[in-house]
Amino acid sequence: EGDGNVIVSDCLISTASGNYVGGAIGIVHYYASATLNEVGIENCVITASGYYVGGAIGIVYYYASATLNEVWVENCVVRGSTGVGGLIGSVYGETSASASTATLTKCQSIRETIVGSNGVGGMVGRVVNSDCLTTECLTSQSIVRGGTNVGGVVGLWSYTA
Repeated sequence: EGDGNVIVSDCLISTASGNYVGGAIGIVHYYASATLNEVGIENCVITASGYYVGGAIGIVYYYASATLNEVWVENCVVRGSTGVGGLIGSVYGETSASASTATLTKCQSIRETIVGSNGVGGMVGRVVNSDCLTTECLTSQSIVRGGTNVGGVVGLWSYTA
Protein backbone atom coordinates (compact mmCIF):
# COMPACT_ATOMS: atom_id res chain seq x y z
CA GLU A 1 0.00 0.00 0.00
CA GLY A 2 1.41 3.36 -1.03
CA ASP A 3 0.60 6.20 1.34
CA GLY A 4 1.60 9.83 1.24
CA ASN A 5 3.45 11.48 -1.62
CA VAL A 6 5.33 8.54 -3.09
CA ILE A 7 7.01 9.54 -6.34
CA VAL A 8 8.32 7.28 -9.11
CA SER A 9 10.35 9.53 -11.39
CA ASP A 10 12.66 9.52 -14.42
CA CYS A 11 12.71 5.77 -15.02
CA LEU A 12 12.24 3.00 -17.56
CA ILE A 13 9.85 0.23 -16.49
CA SER A 14 9.82 -2.47 -19.14
CA THR A 15 9.54 -6.13 -20.10
CA ALA A 16 10.81 -7.32 -23.46
CA SER A 17 8.53 -10.33 -23.90
CA GLY A 18 5.89 -10.24 -21.21
CA ASN A 19 2.68 -8.78 -19.86
CA TYR A 20 1.49 -6.92 -16.75
CA VAL A 21 3.60 -3.76 -16.45
CA GLY A 22 2.69 -0.76 -14.31
CA GLY A 23 4.43 2.34 -13.03
CA ALA A 24 3.73 1.23 -9.43
CA ILE A 25 2.25 -2.32 -9.62
CA GLY A 26 2.32 -4.86 -12.46
CA ILE A 27 -0.63 -7.06 -11.38
CA VAL A 28 -3.19 -7.13 -8.58
CA HIS A 29 -4.39 -10.73 -8.78
CA TYR A 30 -6.77 -13.33 -7.35
CA TYR A 31 -8.61 -11.85 -4.34
CA ALA A 32 -5.82 -9.35 -3.66
CA SER A 33 -6.54 -5.74 -2.81
CA ALA A 34 -4.24 -2.76 -3.49
CA THR A 35 -4.58 0.87 -2.39
CA LEU A 36 -2.43 3.71 -3.73
CA ASN A 37 -2.75 7.09 -1.95
CA GLU A 38 -1.03 10.23 -3.20
CA VAL A 39 1.29 8.43 -5.59
CA GLY A 40 2.90 10.21 -8.53
CA ILE A 41 4.56 8.63 -11.54
CA GLU A 42 6.35 11.17 -13.72
CA ASN A 43 8.79 11.37 -16.62
CA CYS A 44 8.83 7.58 -17.12
CA VAL A 45 8.64 5.14 -20.02
CA ILE A 46 6.39 2.20 -19.10
CA THR A 47 6.37 -0.40 -21.85
CA ALA A 48 5.81 -4.06 -22.75
CA SER A 49 5.55 -6.00 -25.98
CA GLY A 50 2.54 -7.82 -24.53
CA TYR A 51 -0.75 -7.09 -22.78
CA TYR A 52 -1.96 -4.92 -19.90
CA VAL A 53 0.25 -1.90 -19.41
CA GLY A 54 -0.78 1.00 -17.19
CA GLY A 55 0.76 4.21 -15.93
CA ALA A 56 0.10 3.08 -12.32
CA ILE A 57 -1.17 -0.56 -12.50
CA GLY A 58 -0.88 -3.05 -15.36
CA ILE A 59 -3.96 -5.17 -14.54
CA VAL A 60 -6.50 -5.75 -11.77
CA TYR A 61 -7.43 -9.37 -12.42
CA TYR A 62 -9.78 -12.12 -11.25
CA TYR A 63 -11.70 -11.13 -8.07
CA ALA A 64 -9.12 -8.44 -7.24
CA SER A 65 -9.67 -4.80 -6.31
CA ALA A 66 -7.68 -1.59 -6.57
CA THR A 67 -8.32 1.82 -5.05
CA LEU A 68 -6.43 4.82 -6.39
CA ASN A 69 -6.74 8.09 -4.46
CA GLU A 70 -5.01 11.20 -5.80
CA VAL A 71 -2.74 9.22 -8.10
CA TRP A 72 -1.21 11.13 -10.99
CA VAL A 73 0.78 10.02 -14.01
CA GLU A 74 2.49 12.88 -15.84
CA ASN A 75 4.84 13.24 -18.82
CA CYS A 76 5.04 9.47 -19.34
CA VAL A 77 4.97 7.17 -22.35
CA VAL A 78 2.78 4.10 -21.74
CA ARG A 79 3.02 1.52 -24.53
CA GLY A 80 1.83 -2.06 -25.05
CA SER A 81 -0.43 -4.12 -27.27
CA THR A 82 -3.87 -4.81 -25.72
CA GLY A 83 -5.19 -3.11 -22.59
CA VAL A 84 -3.10 0.04 -22.32
CA GLY A 85 -4.20 2.88 -20.05
CA GLY A 86 -2.91 6.12 -18.61
CA LEU A 87 -3.61 4.84 -15.07
CA ILE A 88 -4.69 1.17 -15.37
CA GLY A 89 -4.16 -1.14 -18.32
CA SER A 90 -7.10 -3.45 -17.60
CA VAL A 91 -9.72 -4.28 -14.97
CA TYR A 92 -10.59 -7.85 -15.86
CA GLY A 93 -12.77 -10.78 -14.86
CA GLU A 94 -12.99 -14.03 -16.85
CA THR A 95 -16.79 -13.89 -16.33
CA SER A 96 -19.09 -11.63 -14.34
CA ALA A 97 -18.78 -14.18 -11.50
CA SER A 98 -15.03 -13.41 -11.26
CA ALA A 99 -15.34 -9.62 -11.61
CA SER A 100 -12.65 -7.25 -10.41
CA THR A 101 -13.19 -3.69 -9.17
CA ALA A 102 -11.24 -0.45 -9.55
CA THR A 103 -12.09 2.85 -7.86
CA LEU A 104 -10.29 6.01 -9.00
CA THR A 105 -10.77 9.26 -7.06
CA LYS A 106 -9.11 12.57 -7.92
CA CYS A 107 -6.66 10.85 -10.28
CA GLN A 108 -4.91 12.52 -13.21
CA SER A 109 -3.38 11.47 -16.49
CA ILE A 110 -1.52 14.52 -17.79
CA ARG A 111 0.69 15.01 -20.86
CA GLU A 112 0.98 11.28 -21.48
CA THR A 113 1.51 9.40 -24.71
CA ILE A 114 -0.58 6.21 -24.48
CA VAL A 115 -0.19 3.78 -27.38
CA GLY A 116 -1.51 0.28 -28.06
CA SER A 117 -3.32 -1.83 -30.63
CA ASN A 118 -6.67 -2.61 -28.92
CA GLY A 119 -8.37 -1.23 -25.81
CA VAL A 120 -6.42 1.97 -25.27
CA GLY A 121 -7.71 4.65 -22.88
CA GLY A 122 -6.64 7.89 -21.26
CA MET A 123 -7.54 6.47 -17.82
CA VAL A 124 -8.20 2.74 -18.32
CA GLY A 125 -7.48 0.63 -21.39
CA ARG A 126 -10.06 -2.15 -20.87
CA VAL A 127 -12.84 -2.98 -18.41
CA VAL A 128 -14.10 -6.54 -19.04
CA ASN A 129 -16.75 -8.26 -16.88
CA SER A 130 -15.79 -5.89 -14.07
CA ASP A 131 -16.57 -2.55 -12.44
CA CYS A 132 -14.66 0.72 -12.62
CA LEU A 133 -15.75 3.89 -10.84
CA THR A 134 -14.07 7.24 -11.53
CA THR A 135 -14.77 10.38 -9.49
CA GLU A 136 -13.21 13.80 -10.10
CA CYS A 137 -10.58 12.38 -12.47
CA LEU A 138 -8.84 14.16 -15.34
CA THR A 139 -7.15 13.26 -18.61
CA SER A 140 -5.49 16.33 -20.09
CA GLN A 141 -3.02 17.22 -22.86
CA SER A 142 -2.44 13.53 -23.65
CA ILE A 143 -2.14 11.58 -26.88
CA VAL A 144 -4.20 8.38 -26.84
CA ARG A 145 -3.58 6.27 -29.95
CA GLY A 146 -4.51 2.73 -30.99
CA GLY A 147 -5.87 0.47 -33.71
CA THR A 148 -9.33 -0.28 -32.27
CA ASN A 149 -11.37 0.54 -29.14
CA VAL A 150 -9.68 3.81 -28.21
CA GLY A 151 -11.14 6.35 -25.76
CA GLY A 152 -10.18 9.44 -23.80
CA VAL A 153 -11.35 7.80 -20.55
CA VAL A 154 -11.82 4.05 -21.29
CA GLY A 155 -10.86 2.29 -24.53
CA LEU A 156 -13.13 -0.79 -24.21
CA TRP A 157 -15.89 -1.54 -21.70
CA SER A 158 -17.33 -5.00 -22.24
CA TYR A 159 -19.53 -7.51 -20.43
CA THR A 160 -20.03 -11.13 -21.40
CA ALA A 161 -22.60 -13.27 -19.63
